[in-house]
Amino acid sequence: MNTLLILFEDHTSQQFRPLSWSRPAYEIPCGMFNLRERATLAASDCCDLALLPISNLEPLQLQTCLNEIHVGFESCVKQLGNYKKIIFMTARYAGSVSKIAEVINSESTVQSDDKGLVLAVVDAEQATDILNSWKMWDDTACEDESRVTPTKPSAVWNPSSDSTPSTQPVWNYLWDMVHDIGSIITSDLESMSVSIERKYFGLQPADGNNWSWNAKTELAPFDVAQYSAVNTVNTENIFAAKSAAISPGVVLDASAGPIIIDNEVTIMANAFLEGPLYLGPGSTVKAGSTIYGETAVGSACKVGGEVAESQFCAFSNKQHDGFIGHAVIGSWCNLGAGTNCSDLSNNYSLLKANYGHGPVATGSSFVGLMIGDHAKSAIGTQFNTATTVGFSSNIFSAGFPRTCLSNYCWGDGRLRKSYNVEKAIAVAEIVMARRNCKMLDEHKKLFTALDCS
Repeated sequence: MNTLLILFEDHTSQQFRPLSWSRPAYEIPCGMFNLRERATLAASDCCDLALLPISNLEPLQLQTCLNEIHVGFESCVKQLGNYKKIIFMTARYAGSVSKIAEVINSESTVQSDDKGLVLAVVDAEQATDILNSWKMWDDTACEDESRVTPTKPSAVWNPSSDSTPSTQPVWNYLWDMVHDIGSIITSDLESMSVSIERKYFGLQPADGNNWSWNAKTELAPFDVAQYSAVNTVNTENIFAAKSAAISPGVVLDASAGPIIIDNEVTIMANAFLEGPLYLGPGSTVKAGSTIYGETAVGSACKVGGEVAESQFCAFSNKQHDGFIGHAVIGSWCNLGAGTNCSDLSNNYSLLKANYGHGPVATGSSFVGLMIGDHAKSAIGTQFNTATTVGFSSNIFSAGFPRTCLSNYCWGDGRLRKSYNVEKAIAVAEIVMARRNCKMLDEHKKLFTALDCS
């Protein structure tokens, strides 16, 4: 192969907190897939893939990457001589599989926007300069501790002053992704003629176990005869794996977009599901739930109550009554019974969100909860609009918690109490083991690094 596609992180990854505390921005899913998976589908047999995460996330990336994917600065530098064309693509790239394929086949270009470098299609000599510039930036960001300090912006990295204004689709903040869930589910479905091996950032099955639901997805048009007393609307827009289990009384309404039901999904009785909707492998929809369109549920999640326009990462639970809307829920989260989030202000105004660097205008009147990996909420927790909850936080409150909650927050954020990191690691190890998942030494090191109490 003559082409290498490099997905890179830079200073803009901070804008995807709280999820990007513990995973590269290209590993944050929107719809069925994340950018790494879409790039894998687009590359297929015509292009090799490399990943350039910020250095404190590289160890976990190495633990779970496919062997044919190059990871990290050193690996990328060693590979450059093997390729005539090298493509650098930002981790915030928002294009579909077909759009990524267009980029792979494009001619030389360097494109930036007001946030930084978006795309560079260059030769090996130019790629060496870009990589060396990136390494200097990454080293600086490690030294000044902006990687692990919630309120400290990272130095800006833009390696080329000779670039043209970008014409590429990007997300600039985490909440931007939510508004594209519906359209990208539809485009992801069009890419399912090719199946891929699913990998989850930093996660490995426990020794002697596997995730039976993690087989390659093989979708088929929904077979009404296979299920008893399941009601469908626009059946031709519903697709399901043969291993899906759907109980009587379920309503599947695909009139507004496709419904995609992956391997070993369980939908319990009397649930209402509206498209566009994706239910990831091994996930469960609880009895009587209402799941509105423009929602994507990650692998092995359990969801219930009322959910709308939201993205769930793998291995999270929101099993009980309560409303979640226009939200992004990280992995290993558990939302207690009666947890609700507001996604619309009482005065219908455009909202601001704060991921640690102060309020940022979202440009939208609909922004819900954004909660980092391993965070939890107690029963009856009420989140205000545009609330961000940091990594491994435990939230409980008699009223609304603060709208910007730090990593390891304990309570509602007002008393500045922190969750003990050793206890957090112990709990996470139990939670992960319950899902046949290892806690690696690399996980423990990241937990410790993100503790700024």
